[in-house]
Parts: sequence; C-alpha cells; structure tokens
Amino acid sequence: MVKTHSTGTLISSLQAVTNIKLREHAKQQKKLQDHYADVWSRAATENDLLSKVNILYDGIKEVKEHHPYISNLETLLLQGVTGPTVLQGWLNRLEKEIKRGQLRLSQSHVFGSILQEWLRFQQKNIIHQNKDDDPDQNELAGEDIVPETPSTENAQELRAFQDFLQVLTVAHAPSEYDLEMIDQVLCENKESALNVLRATVSSFMNDGAINAVSKSELGFAIDALCAAGYLLEKDDKEELRKLKSDDMSMNEYAGTLSILIKDFKEWDYVRVESEESPEAEMIQELIIKKYRNNKWRAIVPDQDILRSLFLQIVGVRWSVAIKSALKTYWDAVFDSLPDGVILQRDSVLQQRKTYLENTFFLASLPSSNTADIIATGYEDESEDHVNGDLGVRPTTLGQKVLNLLCAEFKVNRLAYPGEGLTVVSADVENNTSSISHAVVLKIMEVIGVNEDWLAFFARVITPQVYIPTTDVMGVRGRVLRTLRRGLPMRQTMSKLFNEVVLFVVDVKVRQSTEKSIDKRFALNDHVQLIRVVDDMILFHKDKDMVINGWKALQSIMPALGLRLNKEKCGSCIVNKHEEPDGLQTELPQKDIIYGMLRLQRDGQWIIDEETWKQMHERLGQRIKNARSVLSKVNVYNGYIRYLFYKVCEPSWALGKSHLDHVYEHFASLQQNLVEPGQSVVEYFRKEIAARFLKDTQGMVLDCMLFWPIMAGGLAIKNPLLELSIALLTMKRRGEPKIYEAWDPIVFSENEKELILGPLNSSKLGDYYSRLLQDLVSQEPESNSQYDMLLNDFNERGLRLYGRKSANEWDYGSSFNLGTYWKWIICNYSEELLENFGHVEFMTAQVVPVSLILAIRREDTLE
Repeated sequence: MVKTHSTGTLISSLQAVTNIKLREHAKQQKKLQDHYADVWSRAATENDLLSKVNILYDGIKEVKEHHPYISNLETLLLQGVTGPTVLQGWLNRLEKEIKRGQLRLSQSHVFGSILQEWLRFQQKNIIHQNKDDDPDQNELAGEDIVPETPSTENAQELRAFQDFLQVLTVAHAPSEYDLEMIDQVLCENKESALNVLRATVSSFMNDGAINAVSKSELGFAIDALCAAGYLLEKDDKEELRKLKSDDMSMNEYAGTLSILIKDFKEWDYVRVESEESPEAEMIQELIIKKYRNNKWRAIVPDQDILRSLFLQIVGVRWSVAIKSALKTYWDAVFDSLPDGVILQRDSVLQQRKTYLENTFFLASLPSSNTADIIATGYEDESEDHVNGDLGVRPTTLGQKVLNLLCAEFKVNRLAYPGEGLTVVSADVENNTSSISHAVVLKIMEVIGVNEDWLAFFARVITPQVYIPTTDVMGVRGRVLRTLRRGLPMRQTMSKLFNEVVLFVVDVKVRQSTEKSIDKRFALNDHVQLIRVVDDMILFHKDKDMVINGWKALQSIMPALGLRLNKEKCGSCIVNKHEEPDGLQTELPQKDIIYGMLRLQRDGQWIIDEETWKQMHERLGQRIKNARSVLSKVNVYNGYIRYLFYKVCEPSWALGKSHLDHVYEHFASLQQNLVEPGQSVVEYFRKEIAARFLKDTQGMVLDCMLFWPIMAGGLAIKNPLLELSIALLTMKRRGEPKIYEAWDPIVFSENEKELILGPLNSSKLGDYYSRLLQDLVSQEPESNSQYDMLLNDFNERGLRLYGRKSANEWDYGSSFNLGTYWKWIICNYSEELLENFGHVEFMTAQVVPVSLILAIRREDTLE
C-alpha cells in the first residue's frame, strides 16, 4: 500500500485543540452575553439618570478586560458632583460601550464558526481521499497550484501527462546528446581554469562533503524541508518542527546523519522487485499537480524523514561548493580586462556586472549553508514565505529580472539615443523532465567528481516510484517504475544538476558572442545573459551580437539533450527610432512575454489582456468551487500573490506608469470578482451572512474582512492598498532622474575610459543604481491614536504567542508589523473602534493559533 499524503493525524490534533479553545470561547461568550443582558435590563428599570449610569458602569467594571478605555468615573457618580448634561453624556457613552461589547460577541462568534467550518471540510477531504485515493480533490488552492474541478478537458490533459511520465522511465539514447560538445565547451583552451576547478572539487570531496553534521546545519535543513512543498507529508513536517525544539533528538539525528554521509557509498533509496515486496510501502507515488500557469508537474516525495534530511544536507553542501567553484572557473575564463582599462566603481558597467553575478549566477543554488531558504527557490513560494501578520515578502528573481531590464532600457535611451537595445527571451521545453542523466554525470565528471560520488549521484536521480495512470473510463491505477531521465522536482540536488547542465549554456553563449571593440587595447565585448534556471534573456545594443547569442543557444541545446520552446522564445528592439531592418528575421519572431507582461518597443511592459482575463475567470471559478469561507479567502489570496508575481510588484525601475497600469487591472478585478459588478467586499459579505448570520441582526464590517486573521479577521488581501502605498512612496520621494544635463557624446577626456563607452560613467551609474534600489514602502505617519493602536496590537501579539516581552522572540526580533498591516490599522481602525471600541475583541488565550498557522500554510504552497 502506497503511503499517501494524508493530513489526518495533524487535522485530528488541530481539531482537539481547536475544539477546546472554541468551547472555552463559547463559554466566555455566553457568560458575557448574559452579563450584558442583565446589566442592560437592570439599567432599563431605573428612572434616575445617576442610577442608570451607576448600574452600567458597575457592570462594565466587572468585565473591564473587555472595556480597557472605560475607567475613573467613581468621583462623578456621587450625588451632586455633576449635572444632568454630563451624566447624559456618560449614559450615552456607556450604553454605546455595552452595544459594542455585544457586537464584539457577534463578530467573534462568526469568526469561530468560520474556523470550525474550514476544519470540518478538511476532515471531509481526508475521509474522501482515504476512501477514493483521489489526490486531486483537495479544495484548497496552494500558492502556485490549482486543484482542478473534474472536466473532460482536464481529464484528457491528465491522461496525456501520465502518458508523458512513462517516457521518464526510458533513458536518453546516445544519439540524443553530444558529450564531446560538453568537453569542447568546458575544456577547450581552459586548462588552467579547469585544473583549479577540479582541485577545488577534489578538496571538497575529501573534506567538506563528508564532514559531521552540526545541529545548526540540521536546523537549516529542517527549515528548508518544512518550507518546501510535497517532499514530505504534513505530519512529517510537524514532526520535524518538534524535532528542532528537542535538543537531545537534534543531537541524535545529527549523529545519525553524520554516519550516513560518511558512508554515502552505501546509500540508496528503498528499491523493490515488485509491489508484493514487504518494503513496497516505502515506494512513493508521484504527486501530480497542475500549476496556475497550466503546467502539469510531477513531484517525487521523499521516502521518509531521515532520507529527506540526508538528501537536503548533502544537496546544500554540494550546491554551495559547486557554485563557488564554478564562479572561480568563470572569472578565470572570462573576467579580465586589458592592462590600464578599468571599470569605474560606480559605473553602469561595474554595477551591472556585480548585480548579474550576485543575483543570477546559478540563481537557484544557495551561496552558503545558512543561505535564506526563500532565496534559493524558483517558481515556489515557501510555506513560511509570507508571514500573515508581519507582511514580509522578499523580492522574487522574476521581479529582479524585470527591474534590471527596465534600468538597462532607461540608461540605453540616454547613452545611445535612437540606437536601440536588442533583447531576446528563451525558454527550455520541459526543462526538469528532459534533463539527460548521462549529460549530468558527464558534466560532473568533467569538473572533477570521482567515481564514488558519480555512482551516488546516479542513484539519487533514479528513484523507484509508482506512476499513476487513468484509463479512458476514469479508472485510476499505478505502475512501478524507475526514473531514467529527468530530475526529481523540488530536491536541492536536482536544482544543482539542472544548474550545472545549463551552466554549459552560459559558457557557450558567452564565448560565442565575444567581439573586439578596440584592437588597440585588445578589448572585447559580449552579449549580456540573464538566466534564472531555464528562463533566459539576452540583450545588447549590438544586434549582431545578440543574433550570435541566439544561434549559440540553438546549437548547444541539442548537445545537452534539450530543446528550446519556440512558442516561448521572442525578441524586441527597444528604444530604436526607425523600424528594425531585415536582420531581425534571424531572431525569434514572437513578442517577449515575461510572466504576464508583454514587452513594447518603448521599453514599457503591459499586461497581456487575454491571459489576465483567463486568470480572472479561473479565479472566479475556483472561489465558487471552494466550499468553506476560509478556503475561498485562501484561493483569492493565493491568486492575488500569484498575479503580483506575474505582473511585477512596484519598483523604481518599472516606475509609476507601470504601477498605474497594474492598479487599473487590480481595481477591475476587485470590483468584478465572481460576477460583473460584484466586488470582493460584497461577495464575502454575502457568503458570510448566508452561512452564519441567518435570522440574526448581525452584520459584516469591512474592517473584519481585511483585519489580520490572528486578530479575528479574515485577512483578505487588498492589492489596491499595497499599490496605493507604493504610489504614495513614489509621490513623496520622487522617481529617480538624472540631476545634471547628460551629454551622450562628451563625458570623459580619459581615452581608456572612453573606449568602454558612456556606461562607464559615474553620472549614469548613479541613476542606474537608484533605479535598482528596493522601493521601501512609506510608513504611516505617527499620531497619538495610531501609536496607541499599534502598541496595543503589538502587545496582543506578544500575548498571542505566549511571550512576556519582545526579548523572548526566537530570532532576537520583536513582534513588529510590516508596512502593509500598519496601513490596514490606519485605514480600518476607525470603523473597528467605532463599532467594537478596541482591537481586543477575541481574547488572545482562546485564539486557536495552531489552527490558524495550518490555515496559513494551506494559503501558501500546499
């Protein structure tokens, strides 16, 4: 029996904890409701103004934790101290306070019901999956994964993809690649650099690769695996989180992993002869998912926690070592200038070089064993990628690609007016699943990996799996197979092997495009290449150089057993005054589309309308199909983050015009969510009212739709608020510009600087630098009410997580809200205070924190 990715144990545990907390919350609500009713009725029987005030005030004092801003009325409650006008004012205030308390009860009841509804549907999903073994019926959208509703088209696509997976069980034929070409590209005329590379790799194999595992290294591996999707079951991830907090267990695991790594020559997956073997339950079934970009993917889950940790630690060690070694090799082969020719420190050329190296060189690999796990991802967003309360989201690699290109367009327009910048985009077809094992092992051999490690790598990339099948009648089955081509998705070592294969592309393109620009100084130039795994961008002002780079790409791909996806390859000449001539026919003829953006000849990126429309329609359908309110919120939030990723978040390089363009599209989406004319607020108000407010006088406030979930709101993402924060930031700080008049002809009298062109000037370099700076969002201005609310909110956060002070936080940081949530407080606090009186409308002690964290994880990758 295949071990399925059920979350039964975790959900059952969450159910028990949540039920206890919500039962306690219900008790508190009932007690408080009865108390308010009693106070209200006793006050109603009094005719004397002072007596009414006394009864209401005494009643509020009995539950003062729910009314922190009502106190110090004792002196005015004595006869004759104040007149009727003052007493009437306080009577109105106290009556309003009681009504606020009752409304808080109503809202917290709705919130508890919404949590229970989500949990109830999760249990139904588990029962359904265990009964029917159908992994495609989970109602929740993952961060980049869409659960498809049954349809003829979808079923046909699934069968076609399952048929394609059978190809992965057959190794590439020798005629499908050219190992001699790999030798030629990496070795020819590079003996010195290659010798250094091999010596570095040899030293690592004898030392760093087999070092004992430390607890800190194990901790980083646990963080990475908990953030990755589908490699481990959720119950296993919870076990890893518990392991990390147990010092004795961490020592034991670190010791065991040290033994396994030392004996790597003996390591292998569990392999069986047939499904009847006693160990067959360890063989994992491929998890098949369809991404929001309509790509089908198959993930190979790890067999158990220990193997998962082993592969993660070994993969990170090798990734760090190979990335560093190949960078040294690259610098030795290419990175040199003739004597006397230097790049000015602050020039565009120097900053571009640094940015490309630091950001895009083997971009999916970590640079150190402690590197940020988020930065190593590609097309993934980790479970902990967005902290719902802190609002943290790092800049993605895709965003950085667009920022760099936009900066290049703008300086090119100044430095070479009218000459243009030629850009080509390229993509590898079925990249991960097309990688040839023979090519991987050949490249690793060339760079100096010995036979023992080559044999180990060969085992790593050939796991035994169950491949799911579906016949034309919809009957599901599976077959036991060994993968003979392609790389197991999501594994760190798979990213390493993918990068080393495409590193051959980097070398080939660079050496094929080098061109002399000044024979006096033996100075060469070359095409600029940005590569994020298999997405590639080539650009240069010399169109012939880009054409040579495109030809090099087409020639090297077959040698690696790969091919370009011509449907996704495009070209554009930006900033050119006259129409491009016939030479452009040697470049791909399609438009450049990056994410969901289409490049224009003026250097602007516009949203592809048809793709946006399809995504909007799909979002509406997924929201309607989701059964619980929180599932609908998760689907919506996941799509909003995905759309931000695809149309690019605000940046100085893209500028205000792009921000205005994106704002218009999100505004339309917000106002026409599921049906034309039905806004996000209207849709969720209607859903909540229909489910939880029938036959009541309850209401759904805007503030509770957008308020953080840890504080009792639904945390619906408001993209217009995020964009408006960026617009405000740009308005107050001003977009980057050239402060002095720029003369593209005369900028230096130094001949050796002049030969490198105007991009070697510090004046353009300063402008370029400011374009690439992060757009740090404008914080709300301080005022007494905002400061008070922020302080209350932070103190509540400390109570929620069981900390007495900020100093108790694990990583030395305090509970500190991100800019987005601070603006949420600014925008919605007035409505919240008017109706509830304060932010503490659900006691921190009864908030089911574990359940909410689980909901957040469903709202991200899985």
